[in-house]
Amino acid sequence: MKHCKKIKFDFDMPWLQGTTPVFDKRFDRIVNKTSKHGNGIGELGVSRIYIPKMFIKLIKQALPEQLQDKILGASFSEISSISPHVHLIEKCVINVYIKVNGETTYFWDGEQIRDDTLTSDNGNGYLALQMDKLTKTESFTALDGDAWILNTQIPHSVSFEDMNYITTDTTKRLVVQVFMSATFEEVSSYFID
Repeated sequence: MKHCKKIKFDFDMPWLQGTTPVFDKRFDRIVNKTSKHGNGIGELGVSRIYIPKMFIKLIKQALPEQLQDKILGASFSEISSISPHVHLIEKCVINVYIKVNGETTYFWDGEQIRDDTLTSDNGNGYLALQMDKLTKTESFTALDGDAWILNTQIPHSVSFEDMNYITTDTTKRLVVQVFMSATFEEVSSYFID
């Protein structure tokens, strides 16, 4: 695959031992959410707790030495579905999937046209894109414990393989996300297939 790579990436995650934080077990929370953009407008499908610097040190130690100063930050994220988007700040992300429900990450090709349907100003470091000008190019479905590097400069989304599928498990997938300033090509070059 050219926009993502499965890797072996192990690090101690003491903040996940014991009770796993679950931010919101309801898929419809966005309907009642109030944000600076107004009622019902926010980051659909994603809740984040940013990981403190003292724990980021553990992640750095698990990375090759050449990448340790390339971490912009890390978060513990709860994700359901996300429409196609690109990241404006980080160039790639390492996702460590703690708990998944069969969601698939898709990469897209085509004209990138801004879509403000779910966000009013995209001031969150992400640019949402219109789907009708994009074509799916590749995808993967992570399993619990998998680690993947994603090229966040390429449009990507998260959804179920069957768009009509409604899961009976309302727990969203839980992911540790490590945001990198280095390109996907640079980061992935340090992880042998």
